[in-house]
Amino acid sequence: MEDTERNLEYELENAQKTLNASQSRRSDGDSKTTAETGDDIASSKKAILDKLEEAENRIQVNGSSSSRFREKMGRKDNALSQPFPAQREKILDKQYHSLIEQLGSKIGRSRRRSW
Repeated sequence: MEDTERNLEYELENAQKTLNASQSRRSDGDSKTTAETGDDIASSKKAILDKLEEAENRIQVNGSSSSRFREKMGRKDNALSQPFPAQREKILDKQYHSLIEQLGSKIGRSRRRSW
């Protein structure tokens, strides 16, 4: 997407340079009338605006597809961060045995105190 933006900026700069160069050539003694020059400038500006609009549309399309891609990847990352059922069972089993050991030691301490 960054490459596309760079390319579009490059195209816009080139079009502006071309427009500036053609305007300076005309002002240096071109034999065209002012009306013809104005029409040429208007058509050049319209062409540049059309290219710019097309570029903006491409950027919007790329942006929406990239946001959909990021959204899909986010879902996949979330799914990968959660343990598989077998891993979850192991984790819960370890927690269960740890709690049983803790309960057994607490019961043992309370019995020793009561004696």
